[in-house]
Amino acid sequence: MEDYSEIIQKAKELSDLVNSHEITIRYKESLEKLQKDAQSQRLLAELVRIGREVSESMNSPEADKSYGVAELDMLKRELDANMFLKDHLVIQRQYLDLISQVQKRIKNPGN
Repeated sequence: MEDYSEIIQKAKELSDLVNSHEITIRYKESLEKLQKDAQSQRLLAELVRIGREVSESMNSPEADKSYGVAELDMLKRELDANMFLKDHLVIQRQYLDLISQVQKRIKNPGN
């Protein structure tokens, strides 16, 4: 039977590095604030819903390209007025980029 203890130890070290990274800390703090902000949660849920619906309609052969334009404009105005949610989305993107970089490094350790 192979000994995976070194791999497990390295995985724990990597996990600790990611969890202690400034971007991860900022993202977790932002998530905690988001959980306490019902208005931002509602706006984020609406943005996700509309984005999904627009994406699905764009992939449909009978797509109406003007789908949801008024609703998107309204949501954009709300987002522009909600600095916390805008900042949260930036932090979320940075966190997802960090995770993506870690995944790429794991797949190609020599690069």
